[in-house]
Amino acid sequence: SLQAEAKTYIHKQIQAAKEWGINHNLNKYPSITIVDTGGNVVMGDIKYIDKDTIKLSFNFEFSGTAYLN
Repeated sequence: SLQAEAKTYIHKQIQAAKEWGINHNLNKYPSITIVDTGGNVVMGDIKYIDKDTIKLSFNFEFSGTAYLN
């Protein structure tokens, strides 16, 4: 049986920003969880530019981590 390789990518946004550009090179449209530096899950607008690039947009500037898988 063919099993898909579990590809993941972790993006750390050090500088607070309202837009995060992420080039993950996963060659897929991953699910995304965004967490701020306080440990809170944050929702935002997700735009899949292509299978390797995502743009996240938020209503306020913050820094944190995006987990892609």
